Amino acid sequence: MEEFIRSYGIWILLAGVFFAMHRFGMGCGAGHSRDRQADENPAKPGEEKKRSAHSGGCH
Repeated sequence: MEEFIRSYGIWILLAGVFFAMHRFGMGCGAGHSRDRQADENPAKPGEEKKRSAHSGGCH
């Protein structure tokens, strides 16, 4: 078991960090934020709706 942790421990740690960042919205340019209010507000007359550069996320 100790040999397994020495060999693969860093990869397990990195996978855990990646999962946590993705889950809590810090990874992929924060494209998975829970705040959707900006998407629900329509654009004003004569003005196009602006989209952020990271609106697509990493998927």
